[in-house]
Amino acid sequence: MAAVTNNQTSLDFMRAECTEKQGEMEDWKTGSGRMEGWKSGRMGMDTMDMVAVVKRNKSAPRATGWEPRHGLTNNSIGCRSYRSHPSSLPCFQSSTRDAPISADCTKPNFVINQGMFMALSRRLVGVFAVWLAFAVCSSSAEEGVRRAMPVQPLPAPQPSPSQGSRLFRFSGVADDPPGVVGVAIFPADAPQTLASSAMMIDARTGAVLYMKNPDVRRPVASTQKLLTALIIAEDGNLDGRDRVASSDCQVEPTKLGFHTGDVYNKRDLLAALLVHSCNDAAVCLARNEAGSVVAFAERMNAKAFSLGATESHFVNPNGLPVPGQYSTARNMARIAFAAYHQPVLRQYMRLTGLSFTYTSGRHRYFDATNKLIARSPMFTGMKTGFTEASGRCLVSSASWGGRDVILVQLGGTFHTLFDDAQRMLLWGLTRDGSGAIADRSGNEGNAVNAVSR
Repeated sequence: MAAVTNNQTSLDFMRAECTEKQGEMEDWKTGSGRMEGWKSGRMGMDTMDMVAVVKRNKSAPRATGWEPRHGLTNNSIGCRSYRSHPSSLPCFQSSTRDAPISADCTKPNFVINQGMFMALSRRLVGVFAVWLAFAVCSSSAEEGVRRAMPVQPLPAPQPSPSQGSRLFRFSGVADDPPGVVGVAIFPADAPQTLASSAMMIDARTGAVLYMKNPDVRRPVASTQKLLTALIIAEDGNLDGRDRVASSDCQVEPTKLGFHTGDVYNKRDLLAALLVHSCNDAAVCLARNEAGSVVAFAERMNAKAFSLGATESHFVNPNGLPVPGQYSTARNMARIAFAAYHQPVLRQYMRLTGLSFTYTSGRHRYFDATNKLIARSPMFTGMKTGFTEASGRCLVSSASWGGRDVILVQLGGTFHTLFDDAQRMLLWGLTRDGSGAIADRSGNEGNAVNAVSR
């Protein structure tokens, strides 16, 4: 009986104290009790949420109308929540709410309800994690259909004085047909491609057979490895040995997976670059050839300019996204024309797969990224490419009935890329070297039969 009486007396005291504190808070809000800032060591904040709580005896009966507020434990009773300076509250202590009331304190202690803050923090972290996962999944789901956007106009690279004698060595390649200037799509009766930019040329004469937005600057992804391969092939000494540096291994995502210190023939690295589009092989070849990736990029730009690719600028040998790196469908057609006439490159570009032997003796088989090659021997290769910035890109070639054509597609989609290429290449093989319609009756049918077999 005495315990109940003592508890009831304590409860009455708590009620009175809460009423008193409510009046103090009203005074504080109006300015009469406002404190000037925090004392030193108050966590660097101006104000904070405080909950006036007092320790309730676990054995005391729960009084009607005196329930704990939401967020407090059963060990605590709250009288109200408000924003206050802790220094304005008597007997403030920054310990946990289970700490006993100090012996020299005649009023209830006011402590921070840390549980509410921790619960809120966990919820915010959980919401952020769900949002992040949703964003990543959405990005992956759209990867196959995302369309590439043109890059912002940038100044065209200027040739150095030493390039003058070699400029436009392939004059006439991928030039507009007579009387066709400034046309977005030519000819009107050609099959359409979903690629944002495209150009088809005769691989023997360089005459334009088809074009769509051919001069829009855009990233071209790994199709620029054709230029890297062209420089390596023209420099010769393909049986020479290249040593792998640690920086060569730090590229993603498509790679051979070799190790620092490994030594390989240039010919094997070149094959891996063209067949499976290995980015680390491209960097290793470039660095060993020019001394650094930056120096090799300068050679790429000089070579591109000499081929008439004056609306291009290259920064690395593999086509991974870098600001200021771009080309056009017309420029890539001129680069592809030069690469097509390198026998060693044509030999590797038409392979459906490659068995690579590592320094350790391990063997690994790589499939060709160009899936068009496996459809028919008439498709003679070239190069694929993809990044988020470029979209799906493909430079392809075909030979049939004494005719050779090269097709450049930039900014396409995965689901239509190879079907578009097959349909357009078959159409291109029915045109003669000047772009006029050839004899369709026999040649086109034979070409289609060659693909269907």
